Amino acid sequence: MGLLDLPTDMWSKAAHAAGVAYQPVPTSPMSQYASSDASITPSNESDTFSLDDRNSDRDRGSSPERSSRERDRLRDSLEMEMMDAPHRPGAVRVFARRDPLALTSIAVALATSAALLVAFTFPTTIHVFVGLAAGITWWTVCSWARIIFYLVVATLRGSPRALALPRWSTGQCAAQFACTVLVLFWLSIGLTPPAEVVPSLLPSVERADTPSPTPRYFFAANLYNNEDILPRWSRELLLLIDHLGPENTFVSIYESNSDDSTPDLLAEFADDLSHLGVAHRILSDESERWWPYGTAPERIQFLAAARNKALEPLQSPDDSVRLADYDTFTKVVFLNDVVFTWQGVVRLLATSWDGDEGEDGYDLACAMDYYQAGFYDTWVARDVCGTPMRIAWPFVKDPVSKERLRNKQPFEVSACWNGIVAFPTGPYLYRPETSDVSDAPDEGTRLAKRGWKMVDNSTYPNSRMSPAVSLPLKFRSSGIEACDHSECFLFGYDLHRLYNTPERPPRILMNPTVEVAYRHNWFVWQNVVLRIPSIKIWVDHWSHGVPLEMIDWFWEWVARRRDYCTWAALSSHAPERCPALPGSVKRPWNA
Repeated sequence: MGLLDLPTDMWSKAAHAAGVAYQPVPTSPMSQYASSDASITPSNESDTFSLDDRNSDRDRGSSPERSSRERDRLRDSLEMEMMDAPHRPGAVRVFARRDPLALTSIAVALATSAALLVAFTFPTTIHVFVGLAAGITWWTVCSWARIIFYLVVATLRGSPRALALPRWSTGQCAAQFACTVLVLFWLSIGLTPPAEVVPSLLPSVERADTPSPTPRYFFAANLYNNEDILPRWSRELLLLIDHLGPENTFVSIYESNSDDSTPDLLAEFADDLSHLGVAHRILSDESERWWPYGTAPERIQFLAAARNKALEPLQSPDDSVRLADYDTFTKVVFLNDVVFTWQGVVRLLATSWDGDEGEDGYDLACAMDYYQAGFYDTWVARDVCGTPMRIAWPFVKDPVSKERLRNKQPFEVSACWNGIVAFPTGPYLYRPETSDVSDAPDEGTRLAKRGWKMVDNSTYPNSRMSPAVSLPLKFRSSGIEACDHSECFLFGYDLHRLYNTPERPPRILMNPTVEVAYRHNWFVWQNVVLRIPSIKIWVDHWSHGVPLEMIDWFWEWVARRRDYCTWAALSSHAPERCPALPGSVKRPWNA
């Protein structure tokens, strides 16, 4: 559509803004599209001039320069009228169309949410928030870019009247202002995750008076079909070793039955360790793997043996297997096949209840592991009251633990493993003669029906007892008649049996600043996406608020889990604020 095709009211407004009078010339119906059907009279003259540039000078009888100025004024005013038309409710029909920028912003918001959902396939309000934020940011930036473009064009043309920007309604101006403030707020708090904190590791108090106070670290791992994560896993471990000192570390890995490239990748990793001068022991073999179901005692027994294999350099009675300086190591770091960072492992080693730097405030320190957007190893993890931890936030029921978790502070649990653990070597080092530190089960105990009575609790007549605790502590399995459970749960459970006095309870802590995952995308979700400050505000004030509190309520009242077997076994060290274990009730045999 050309300028001559515009409606009469548009010409009238443009002429008024340009300071000229518009007088339409009556024409016949067949000549309404002719270029001479309208004339304009200057406001201070009686002459008229045609819009046809070829006849304007002849018709007006004025100088070409003056006619040119009049035409420029009219054209500038008309162009501004055309740009302004889409923003007015009463605009002519040709301009009454939807704003392309608004439609584009909606498309950007939907595309961002969809892309985030594809990359992190777990429906949360975070996907919606990020998409909405992307759409608002796009609209705000493009709106200001459009305004700046108008100003630049008008300035280059040298027309003061063209500086009059499109007139917006009050609602549009308010939206522009609000979105601008919101985008500036997001920019001010940050769009990138903060750098990871690397605390210092002070020498162990127990060994501070020895000739060699420098801590030494024993890294252990079991791997199976891990070619997807092993390149990154080994790279982060090498960075960690470089940070701690190659001379202060030892790496022990046991792999079995992998049918992918895991053995080859481990061989390359062994070469890297040798190049750095790091002592290591990496074993690969083929052993029988069979069990009827995932929690079967056969599987637990196999996994316990595999984990003990990785600890052999510290525990084996065979001098050819045990390290000559085994008793100089101060900490063990046991890693699962998880995605992690070396900075996170340093934070795990420095775990402390009161926040002081150091690494002597725990008997077992655990990371938090995730699969999809939920907490993963709930089979092992128990809160301080002995209750199984939940998949969804806030993961624990204990209010004190929940508050510390919200503040990213280590909180007390009664059992955990969760991807990576660190623990002092003391109870796990080889001893020339095995020593029992707890009584063996009574021979007279008999098997009752499976349930919460079958625990290491002598107050219950039919309670089954676990094997006697002996040093060094090792991974073990449990009989089907007792608390049959994961070897990792029993690892922490035996700490309760080892430190079984009110004066010296076990110190088992979970560190929420160390977040690992079994897939790379969920590691990025926890350690990159959720740590972006502008997203973290939404997570802290909404996503971890009403929606997940409702899930927690549903979990507690509809799908509540109570593992009475382990709850009873762990109850002796539970704080007074924890719910009491149901007492035994005497009933007749036929009740």
